[in-house]
Amino acid sequence: KPAKAPAKPAVAAPAVPAAVTTAAAIAPAAKGAGKGVGLFIEGFGAYTLTNGSSQAYADGNGAAQTAADSVTHKTSAAAALGGGAKIGYNLMNNLGLVASFEYRAFKTREWSSTQGNDPVVCEAANTCGQPQVSTTTVKYKKSWNNMVLGLGLRPSVDALGGSIYAGGGLAVILPFEETFEGTYTTAAGVITERKIVDKFNMGFGAYGEVGYNFNITDNIYVGLGMRAVVVTVDNNGKSRVA
Repeated sequence: KPAKAPAKPAVAAPAVPAAVTTAAAIAPAAKGAGKGVGLFIEGFGAYTLTNGSSQAYADGNGAAQTAADSVTHKTSAAAALGGGAKIGYNLMNNLGLVASFEYRAFKTREWSSTQGNDPVVCEAANTCGQPQVSTTTVKYKKSWNNMVLGLGLRPSVDALGGSIYAGGGLAVILPFEETFEGTYTTAAGVITERKIVDKFNMGFGAYGEVGYNFNITDNIYVGLGMRAVVVTVDNNGKSRVA
């Protein structure tokens, strides 16, 4: 049989250009991105020494003094046990905004002074520096509890498996009471006990701190630090109860 006529060639569809796919370049992560950025909470215990403008009191035997003698005075040597908490947020890597609360329970040394008479009486009569026949031995101490609020910045640098920080900011001491307790014993054995409570106002100042935190895990660390609080308080307009 005669050969079949060849089939008409199919009309090719218009060519469609292939879609060009380009992988978007992924920007490298910023150094330390995500590291340390966020909330942190700390709890701490503290041992505090106070060495500010606290009043010094007579300590020792001043009963035999003459008008030319002087009375030995000693500062309070006050110290406190306490603790508190801090909450902060890292505004950026290695820079945090920190709010803090601290409670401190102070006690002074116990002064012991033997004088010619009751110190309150001789100060009023201006006779404390003169020889006296009768004597009074006074033992006295002070105590007070106060609370400190803080708000500041804490820069830090990663080092030694943890971070070293140093910062500071505003410090506020809330109103508090100071208690004076004294026992007055005369040569005749008469004992009088006195308790004087002074109220103090709120005070504003500053704090500075430095320390080191060691990472135990990604979310837990332990640390050791030092903190200086400089605040002046007064009792202007407050009461004294004796």
